[in-house]
Amino acid sequence: MHTVLLLTALHAVPALRASRTQLTRVHRTPRTSLSATPRYTRDSFPSDLAATDREQATRAVESTSALPPELVQLGTGALLAYVIYLGPDWVLAPLGWETNVRPGRAATDALGRALDSNSTFARERAAGFDAPPPLAVVGAVVVLFLGLGFGAEAALCDALGSSTTYVGAWAATFCIAGSVYEVGRPATLNREEAQEEATLDDAFADFAERRFELAPTAAINVIEVTSAFRRSARGKTSKYRSAEASVADVQIERLAKRWYRERGGVVTTSGFLKGLKLSEEPDVFR
Repeated sequence: MHTVLLLTALHAVPALRASRTQLTRVHRTPRTSLSATPRYTRDSFPSDLAATDREQATRAVESTSALPPELVQLGTGALLAYVIYLGPDWVLAPLGWETNVRPGRAATDALGRALDSNSTFARERAAGFDAPPPLAVVGAVVVLFLGLGFGAEAALCDALGSSTTYVGAWAATFCIAGSVYEVGRPATLNREEAQEEATLDDAFADFAERRFELAPTAAINVIEVTSAFRRSARGKTSKYRSAEASVADVQIERLAKRWYRERGGVVTTSGFLKGLKLSEEPDVFR
């Protein structure tokens, strides 16, 4: 009996030590701080997933901007003002809907008449010629379009749910596209330039009446026409004999193409006037 009790006690000692070790380990395990656990409420989550996407996109765009928000807002408003100033033709023309709507020019003319209807600027613009606007008109135009630009910025940010940086990036893209289109738009001439163009048109019409002959199987290139126009010894072309004259060769080439197209002629892409030939005439350089 004593032997049985002794063996039982000896077997119980290792189990006792193991349980104490486990209790010690459990006791030494650090407790998780409840204060570090974030508290979530009903307002912590957006009402829909679309709002979440918009919010994340806005934060991503804002985080990429290294400029102060005030400067970004000012720049975006100025860019949108310039886009409005340019008008919609840079978008519509590639689609075949060119309207020649130019809000900037129309507003400048209207403000010029309102400030001083008898000024040289107002009279020249009313006659269809180009003229530099006075400083007062420039200031009024800047104030008007800046107001429109900042108004458009606020409306777009609110309607799209986007940041000012996002709207400004698109406004910069529109400004570049609009500026490229304006470079290719035919410039409005002032009174002196318009008179020079009318003189050139008259001289070329006189040259064409004397030198062009219909020939169904013939064709002449605009380079030949320009050379003959420069070398003509008669008529009104004498002032255009030199390449350093008031017009360049490319202007004469364009004029020849336009003159022939207006009369129903065919001009090829390589610059040939089909159905025409040049008659003989004394050459000033011979």
